This record gives sequence, C-alpha cells and structure tokens, in this order.
Amino acid sequence: MSVNFRIEGDSRLVVEYFSGTVTVNEFLELQAHLAADPAFDPDFDVLVDTTAVTDTNGSFAGAVQAARSNPFSLKSRCAVAASSDLAFGMARMYGAVRKGGEFEVFRTLAEARRWLEMSHLVECPESNTA
Repeated sequence: MSVNFRIEGDSRLVVEYFSGTVTVNEFLELQAHLAADPAFDPDFDVLVDTTAVTDTNGSFAGAVQAARSNPFSLKSRCAVAASSDLAFGMARMYGAVRKGGEFEVFRTLAEARRWLEMSHLVECPESNTA
C-alpha cells in the first residue's frame, strides 16, 4: 500500500496518490496530514490517482466517515482517476456522500487532469484589429 500527496501551490492543486491495498484508515490519515500541512489551502482543487489501487476495505460507512473529514471547501473541485471497477465504484460512493465542491470520476488520469484544467481556462474573445 502507498498513500501520499503532493501540494502544487502555484497550480493551486493537490495531487493524491493511492496504490496497492488502501484502507479507510489510511485515507483518513492522508486527509489529516493534508489538512495539517501549512502549504494546504482548502480551496485548492484535488486530483486523486487511484489507477494503481488493487484492493480496499472500503464500505459505505467508510465513505461516509471519509466524507465527513474532507478538508476541502465548497470551492474545491475533485477529479478522481479510477481505471478499475473497484476503485471507480468506491470513488462514486464517496462522491455520493461527499459535501463540497464539484466531484467527477474518470477512467484515466489524463481525462481527470483535463477536466480540472478546463476549470481554469478563461475564454478570451478574438481581437478584430485591422
């Protein structure tokens, strides 16, 4: 099992990594460490990479517990990359009970990252100078 995170302050993004067998307690510990990190801002977006998760002891009760300890604000957007059916289902369950911000689950890391990047795009009208 491996659970960790990286804060990208310039991008206003937290990247969380999960691999192997991940337990609810490990997820809760990650959230507590993240919230205590001085570089953390609850308004940051979060990209969750679960593409290497092979198993979990997750349950609906665990999802509710994890959602209650969510350190992110209502402004935060969360994109989860979950290639396996197990990780995808657990992420959807967590998303159903999570309070705060937009939440989407994708099958690839590229799709998840693209969705988050779209939230930061600003449309600029074309200049019609002669």
